[in-house]
Amino acid sequence: MSLFNLYDDEVSIEELRQLISNKICEKRTIDYKQTLELVGDENRKEFLADIVSFANTNGGILIYGMREDAGLPVDLIGITSGNFDILKGQIESIIRDGIAPKLNTIKVIDVIITENNKAIIIKIPQSWASPHLVWFKRSSKFFARNSSHGKYQLEISEIRSSIIASENLYEKIRNFRLDRVSKLLNNQTPVLMNGNPKFVIHIIPFNSFNYANQIDMSSEKWSNLFNSNYYSNYREKHNFDGYVIHNQFDTINPADHYTQYFRNGEIEIVDTTCTYIKDGNKLIYSSRFENIFQEDIPIAALSLLSFNLGFPVIITLSILGIKDYTMGYYNPNYHSHGSFPIDKDNLLINEIIIQKYDDLKNPVSYKPLFDPIWNACGFVRSLNFNANGEQNP
Repeated sequence: MSLFNLYDDEVSIEELRQLISNKICEKRTIDYKQTLELVGDENRKEFLADIVSFANTNGGILIYGMREDAGLPVDLIGITSGNFDILKGQIESIIRDGIAPKLNTIKVIDVIITENNKAIIIKIPQSWASPHLVWFKRSSKFFARNSSHGKYQLEISEIRSSIIASENLYEKIRNFRLDRVSKLLNNQTPVLMNGNPKFVIHIIPFNSFNYANQIDMSSEKWSNLFNSNYYSNYREKHNFDGYVIHNQFDTINPADHYTQYFRNGEIEIVDTTCTYIKDGNKLIYSSRFENIFQEDIPIAALSLLSFNLGFPVIITLSILGIKDYTMGYYNPNYHSHGSFPIDKDNLLINEIIIQKYDDLKNPVSYKPLFDPIWNACGFVRSLNFNANGEQNP
């Protein structure tokens, strides 16, 4: 059900009624509230504590407008508001201003019960930047959840453990990237690749290091996922690491592109079509390498939705063997200095965080990855964006 997909922003009244008919009891990941009280400092602190407790644990759902008895939902009564758009805006404002660090993946959804009543559902994914604290009127407290008593205030030792866990997560992400780059520099690729510079993209879900999230590589979803015109000229195969899509069609002619799906959910895209040589000049296709992000990443990341790996994800860009290449471009209105050769063999650009799938389709999301490449060639920014940061190829 989409109700329990914390990244889906749709919930039906039938799903809410099924909670009653199926006797889904309150637990660590779901909490029922008959009313929504946001007036007064104490009510707001209590509301924020509920939000933070889910984010600091395993994520979950708050349902307002559901009457419960001993933890069991018994009646979907909804709540009344003069303007639900204003109410949702108030909820989002309180969350934005009262929690540190900020939570950006929370969804506030309303479901019509009667003409005047709606249920309010707040979906709170597990945060990978925890621990978060309630920061309101000089109150700064950390909360988490357990299965027996709902939310509780974290002790110092638990706060310290949570901070270490977040730091360890980023270390695992960095180590994964560096390990893969090392292998690629040594030509350890899943298919034979040509010798051109490699543009390497890694898509790393935050929860890919939860080893309970191993993908079923025998699933029929793989064939359904790639049964599209986009991959009509590609081949696919299972391998030790997981599953790979590529365009190596024989043992003589190497591939220039592959997408490797790892068992834990990480994705590696490697492309060697982003450079060319003209009149003795080594050039980068200034539009081609940016188009890889806008075209390939949304397609590749469909696996994250299909296998419920979810967001947020970290995206990295590494360019290998690029020394002495310059940016190939045409822009008659750009009168600053021209393109200079890159003076490093390999460029590892700082990662970006993408909070939801739709952001993968927005070219502006990737601009922090594009600009350093242009900077390395002597430009102030990517010329495919204007000075306001808007795409202007």
